[in-house]
Amino acid sequence: MKKKERIALFLLRFGLGTFLLLWGIDKIVSPGSTVKIYQFFYFMAITTKVAVIVGIIQVIFSLLIVVGLW
Repeated sequence: MKKKERIALFLLRFGLGTFLLLWGIDKIVSPGSTVKIYQFFYFMAITTKVAVIVGIIQVIFSLLIVVGLW
């Protein structure tokens, strides 16, 4: 793989991982808004505990993406 391709893939991986990381942290910090979003957009009634669990899973996946293991 060429150097430019590696740099481009790193930037893409870093950007996506950072975006998902911030989104996951938001679910952990503000689970009430996540519950409202799920109810409005997905028509699903979830609890704040479920929102925090989803946020934790999302943070783990995003860190794996940033590190390059996913």
